[in-house]
Amino acid sequence: MTTAALLRLPENAAEEFLERLVEASLLETRGIDATGAPCYCFHPLLRLTAASLEHFPEEGKLLRVG
Repeated sequence: MTTAALLRLPENAAEEFLERLVEASLLETRGIDATGAPCYCFHPLLRLTAASLEHFPEEGKLLRVG
């Protein structure tokens, strides 16, 4: 499933949203997938902060996109 579908946004709006998150250092780019689309992951400090929250799901249970 693509980010656009998950966010219920047009493809170009979803791409712009992801790029803004990269610019804000909340996401990092991690190469290109088999379809040629960029892959993203959360910044390690953001993952640690989220993991410290009481009701945050374990990393293995998070939905991964890209």
